Amino acid sequence: MTPEDLHKLLRSANENYAYEEEFARRTVPLDAPARSAAWSSLDFARRVCAHEVTLGTVESRWFTPTPQILHWLHQIDMLASGRMVTALERLGDEQQRFASQSLMDEAVAVCLTPDESRHYEDVRSFLRQGVEPRTRTERLVVNFYSTMREVPKLASSPLDMDAVMEVQRMLALGLCDGSECTAFRRKNIPRKATVDRWPGAYTPPLAREVEPTLERTIAAVNRQDPWAHPLIHGFMLYFSVLNLRPFEIGDVGLARALFQIHMHRSGYPALQLMPISQVLLHRYAEYARLWPADNNGDLTGFVTWAVESVWHALETLARSIDARVTENERLRAQLRFDPTLNHRQRTILGRAIRLPGATFFIDYHKRSYDIAYSTARADLIGLVDRGYMRVRRDGHAYVFTAAPGLRRLVTEKSVKRPR
Repeated sequence: MTPEDLHKLLRSANENYAYEEEFARRTVPLDAPARSAAWSSLDFARRVCAHEVTLGTVESRWFTPTPQILHWLHQIDMLASGRMVTALERLGDEQQRFASQSLMDEAVAVCLTPDESRHYEDVRSFLRQGVEPRTRTERLVVNFYSTMREVPKLASSPLDMDAVMEVQRMLALGLCDGSECTAFRRKNIPRKATVDRWPGAYTPPLAREVEPTLERTIAAVNRQDPWAHPLIHGFMLYFSVLNLRPFEIGDVGLARALFQIHMHRSGYPALQLMPISQVLLHRYAEYARLWPADNNGDLTGFVTWAVESVWHALETLARSIDARVTENERLRAQLRFDPTLNHRQRTILGRAIRLPGATFFIDYHKRSYDIAYSTARADLIGLVDRGYMRVRRDGHAYVFTAAPGLRRLVTEKSVKRPR
């Protein structure tokens, strides 16, 4: 084999990342000594270029920044800091509502076990109604959703053990009392979790090692390695905590919340809204094929799968935002050409569509357009008569709110309107 052929072979094995077993299958024509020499050269080159990472354990872990990993990190940076920011700005006043709905969907996906997935729609409906949780699962969903809403505030302080304890208290609210919520686990063999079903899963540390392991993990994440992308540190934090299962009670969502706090602190707030749990459900089988059972500490396959999963989640989020913007523009166009509405009523409905919880008052409408009280009242009552709005008494004032399913009503009435 010429040096040029060897270089081509090693380059191909690194671009389409191959571990030793796969490398052997690709190099069947070579005799055993040549194959062994080629693998030694590739392994040596990878370790020279590798980045050391930590999973909170003392064993060395590393990954090679392959062209594929660098490609996905570049795509994520462009999407999270460019297109995503622009897309969210296009939502205008509806940005907060869209963010809230995204967090609700992710909270349900995080907290439901595979056996409970059939109840997804029921739990999501419960969360949107804002009623008190009745079951442990509903309490977990409410706690995770409330915690995720506090990520920007939590990210304004250092990510340390105090922050971990605060997040744990928020996630365990209503599930335990006092200091019991932040008690480290007492069993050497913790309860089963999703991570146990993964190929090559790590053995959870013993109970006495939980606190020092968690401290090492947090310290490693806070060491700003200039050569490693913040997202890589985030992955290590996430899977370290997921495998560690540090607390005795209710740490569902702890790893995800700490990951989001870290990414928010690193300048990636858009990642908070991505539907990563829903994406991972569909990519588990692919991960299982890529992840070898024994890789001698090489995490490159995992990192490749993880960064691509984040990109898929961000791309899914971007498509959802684009679809919402398109729908809003379509509805506003329908209202604009509705001859039964005047321009003031179209403005009211446009705001009601963007902000479903908005309230409208006759006096405010009167002052906004400098019109007579009777005209302002006719505008709002006219929308009630058409089924677009609801009205109730609050003391001496009338309060107008959007009718349930306003978007659907606008669409249906537009379809039925004579051309």
